[in-house]
Amino acid sequence: MVVVFILGFALGMAGFAMLVVGSFAVPGERRLAARPSRWAGLVFVSFFPLVLGARYLLLQLEWLDAVNVQVVYAALLLACMLGGGTIVFKALPKGQPRRTRRPAVTGFAAASAPAQETNVAPSLPAPALKPTKAAPRTSRPRPEEEKNPFDFS
Repeated sequence: MVVVFILGFALGMAGFAMLVVGSFAVPGERRLAARPSRWAGLVFVSFFPLVLGARYLLLQLEWLDAVNVQVVYAALLLACMLGGGTIVFKALPKGQPRRTRRPAVTGFAAASAPAQETNVAPSLPAPALKPTKAAPRTSRPRPEEEKNPFDFS
C-alpha cells in the first residue's frame, strides 16, 4: 500500500510538472516537445482520480471484500506508467548514432602485430575552430550632466 502510494505520488508530481512546463530537455541533448509532454503528464496525473474511481466502483458493487484492492491499484499504476512512458518514448526525437572506436594498441604488441582491418567506420577529425575576433567596442558619447532645476546658487 505504501509503495503504491509513494510511486503514485511521484507519478502525480512528475505529471503535474510536465503539464505546467511542457517542453523539457532529456538526456542525450534531445528535447521533448510540449504537446506529447502534456499528454503524458495528463496520463500520469490521472492515476489518483482513477484510484478513487476504482475504489468507489468496488464499494458500490460490494466487491471491496472479494477483490484485493492492492492488485487493482498496482494495475492502475502500471497502466498509467506504461501509457505515459509510451507517449514520451514515441515522441522523443532520434538521437545521433554513437561512433565506435578502435581499441588502442600500445607498446610491444603494436610494433610486432600486423595491422588488422576491421569493419569500423573511421573517425573523422574534429573541425578546427578558428578564434573569432571580438566586435570592436563602440564608445558612445556620455550624456551631458543634467542641471538640477532646484539649484539656485
